[in-house]
Amino acid sequence: MRVDLPARHHSLRAAFDSSWRLLSEDEGSLLAKLSVFGSTFTREAALSVTGAAPAALTALIHKSLLRRQPDGRYTLHALLRQFAAERLTQHSAAADVQREHAFLYLRFMARVEASLSGEKSVAILAEIQQELENVRQAWAWAIAHRLWQALDVGTNGLVRFLIISSRYEEGERLVTRAIEALTVYRRDVDSGADDVDLDACCSAARLARLLLEHPGALRRRHRCGAGRHSTWPQSELCACHRWGICTGAGRSGTPER
Repeated sequence: MRVDLPARHHSLRAAFDSSWRLLSEDEGSLLAKLSVFGSTFTREAALSVTGAAPAALTALIHKSLLRRQPDGRYTLHALLRQFAAERLTQHSAAADVQREHAFLYLRFMARVEASLSGEKSVAILAEIQQELENVRQAWAWAIAHRLWQALDVGTNGLVRFLIISSRYEEGERLVTRAIEALTVYRRDVDSGADDVDLDACCSAARLARLLLEHPGALRRRHRCGAGRHSTWPQSELCACHRWGICTGAGRSGTPER
C-alpha cells in the first residue's frame, strides 16, 4: 500500500490543479482563504474572515468544493483544505486572513466568557466545543506572530473553559507556550532585536499579569485530577512577572480591551 501513496497523491494533486484552473480568480482566492479554518466553521465566520459575499460561498457549494452540513456549518474536505492551504501561502492576503481568523476566535472566547457560569452555560460549552479547533489554531498563530492584544482579549475565556471542561493539561500547555513567547519577546525588546511598540508592550504586560493568575488554578486542578504534581517553568514565570512590572502597564494611554 505504501508504494502506491505517492502515485495516488500525484493523481489527487492533478485533479485538484485541474479543478482549480476552472475557478475564477475570486473563487480560487476564496477557496484558499477558507483553508485557514482548522475545522468546521459558520457562515458568519467565513464571511468575516474572507470578506466574501454570501453568493460566493454558494458558488463553491455548487461546485462541490465546499460542503454545508445539516447543522448549517461549513467544511472543506481534509485533502482539499491541504491543497488550498498551499495556495494560501502564495496569496498576498495570507497574513491578513490569518490575523482576522486569530482575532475572530479569541474575541469569541472573550464574548462567551461571562456566559460560562450562567443559565446558558451548557449551550455555550457546546458552542465552544464546536469552535475549539479554530480557537486552538488562533491561539497558536497569535503566539507565533506576537499578537499580544488578541491573546490578552481571549485568555480568561479560554482558560475558564479549559478548567470547567477539566482540560487542565491542555490549559497548562497553552499558558506555558504563551509565557515562553512573552519571555522571548521581553528579551528581544531589551536587547533591541525587536522594535519597541508601546501598544504591543502594554498588551504584553496585561497578558503577562493575566497568565500569572491562571497557573496556580490549573496546577491545583491538574494535581487533583491526575494524582501527580505538574511541572511549571518557574524561570519563565519569574521573567513574565518582571515583564508585567517593568513595562509600566498601568500607565495612561494603555488601550482598553
